[in-house]
Amino acid sequence: MPRAGPNEAIVVEEAERLVDELGLPCLTMAGLAGRLGVRQPSLYKHVENLDGLRRSLAVRAKRQLADALGHASVGWSERDAILSVSQVYRAWAHEHPGRYVAAQRAPQSGDAEDEAASAAVVGVVFDILAGYGLDGDDAVDAARALRSALHGFVSLEAAGGFSLPSPSGKASTASWARSRRLFSSGRGGTRRRREPGGRNHGERENRDGGEPVNGPGSAHLRSAIGRVGVWASSRAIDEDAAGFARLVERLGFGALWVGGSNVDDKAFEVLGRALQATRRLVVATGITNIWAWQPEVLARRVTDLETAFPGRFLLGLGVSHAPQVEQLGQHYERPFEAMSGFLTALEYAWAGQGGGSAKAPPARVLAALGPRMLELSRDRSEGAHPYLTPPEHTVFARRVLGEGPLLAPEQAFVLESEQSQARAAARAYLERYLRLPNYRTNLERLGYGGDDFAAGGSDRLVDGLVAHGSGEVVAGHVRAHLEAGADHVCVQPLALSGGLEAGALERLAPLLRGI
Repeated sequence: MPRAGPNEAIVVEEAERLVDELGLPCLTMAGLAGRLGVRQPSLYKHVENLDGLRRSLAVRAKRQLADALGHASVGWSERDAILSVSQVYRAWAHEHPGRYVAAQRAPQSGDAEDEAASAAVVGVVFDILAGYGLDGDDAVDAARALRSALHGFVSLEAAGGFSLPSPSGKASTASWARSRRLFSSGRGGTRRRREPGGRNHGERENRDGGEPVNGPGSAHLRSAIGRVGVWASSRAIDEDAAGFARLVERLGFGALWVGGSNVDDKAFEVLGRALQATRRLVVATGITNIWAWQPEVLARRVTDLETAFPGRFLLGLGVSHAPQVEQLGQHYERPFEAMSGFLTALEYAWAGQGGGSAKAPPARVLAALGPRMLELSRDRSEGAHPYLTPPEHTVFARRVLGEGPLLAPEQAFVLESEQSQARAAARAYLERYLRLPNYRTNLERLGYGGDDFAAGGSDRLVDGLVAHGSGEVVAGHVRAHLEAGADHVCVQPLALSGGLEAGALERLAPLLRGI
């Protein structure tokens, strides 16, 4: 059967991907035909010419940008509206650099469709300034000033215009936040979000004044989850999630981190049972695999938990690993870009939930090992949740994150003083992890080499990753992470026979009180 040729939508969508990857100047009919695997003349059945294609790109880009900004403004007013829209404006420009340039194209006189798309973008700006009571020339001047500030910053940043160090030594993300605050402060207003019935909802900013992160904030999280929590896979606690959660809370741990990728509604039912059975315990995902969820669906699931158990759910997000992603029928590629795009889509989804009564996004942290993902954790979330890392990685992670964001590494342990048995259990646990490139790359970055990965892991590697011995020894490993810069350590009790050893928590908990 002959392959179906492209239609207009396919042609324009591929053009969007091309300009975002290569830049708008690289858009040619010949290049586009090559990407689509068709002869160049066949494209003219769907688009008039190159200029017509650029015009279609511009109209679509303006509509997409207007839609994103409109969602970001829902439920906010005055200063908050400026901050929220500014955040999404910059994020959209970063995610779609070619389309952003296309969106700056002025419409031709008489092109009603393009003029309407342009007006939609400008209309959002006028709407968020309406709360200041401006009209006439004052409204026009304020809209022009805000658009100039947003476009100027984004364009200079994209062109490398902020390559010189700032006096404070901070990155352009921090400069961006300070610029937005300066502009919004100049307009007055209060930093509050309007909720139904006039209730106000707070907002916090990240540690260096970077992108605003809505939710309880790192300070609240530190207080809520305490210094030590427990990590366990969803599969291990599925049969009695309520009972295990009650045990964790009774022993004084502040959080239960539920691992296993949490790829479906069944996993979220486990989270709900754990929350329902406890009164104060924070339940976190360690992690939720972003490749398994549509952002809009995940946003609804998280919002349901946050609504039912306010302030007690923490969303941990991760890119997982190629084998697990391929089992989901997905292709694992460009994980950093995938996470960044997923976060943006989640922000859009949360901003648009419930119309004018949209709630602030719940707190989230990212599974992060390398510097780029740690930086993303710092700039776009409450902090980082590294897995399978020794204390020397905690030192590295804190250096990248800075002082403010939450750092919550996992620490596996075997409560067994017989060294050979403890190491055997640790190697059985490590076997599958050491086959995964993400973990191996991170460990190599910390100085581990080829011999360390042979035969189930060298003693040096095993002892660095899995605490084993007496309770005092295990507590010492937890303390080492905290002294290296962790705010919270989630301990994972391993049984000698494999799986979860809940009883080990009973013996360890007294040694961790007051740590």
